[in-house]
Amino acid sequence: MDSLTQTATGMIRPDRGPIMPPLRPVDYMVMAAGAVLLAALIALLLRLWLKSRRRKDPSGAPPPPEPPETILASSLDALEREVATLPRDVFYERLAQALRAYAAAVTGVPATDLTTSELDRELTRRAGVSTEGGEALIAALRRADLAKFARFEDEESEARSIVRQARSVSGKL
Repeated sequence: MDSLTQTATGMIRPDRGPIMPPLRPVDYMVMAAGAVLLAALIALLLRLWLKSRRRKDPSGAPPPPEPPETILASSLDALEREVATLPRDVFYERLAQALRAYAAAVTGVPATDLTTSELDRELTRRAGVSTEGGEALIAALRRADLAKFARFEDEESEARSIVRQARSVSGKL
């Protein structure tokens, strides 16, 4: 003790520990609201987890891919329906793309990246490609190129004729 502090006179009560006041009704309401929020959060997380598991579990095997002949036929059907309304250059562009996509799917040659002459050379080199099918494909593509690049305006009957010629390519490559 130093000289400035006065000495305590009187009795000091002994320490009995912390004072525990009773909880008020508002305290019970806050705890109940917290419990409800915690239960809702757990239910939401459980629901999201179950939903993500259902997405990962496929219900069945995926359908088999369509054969290239079917894809070509549906493309040509769509072109035949639109032959009267499409501008000829758009018509022949779509026709050439359908034929090139078919050739790429059947032969493995990157037909969409090659010119008609390059595709002709590549098909003649490729074993397993029938000569008749390759010639039919190249003939149809050359007719389409004439219309696309020379801006050849033909009649609707001529456009329908090239669609028939393109149909004859299916199954021959």
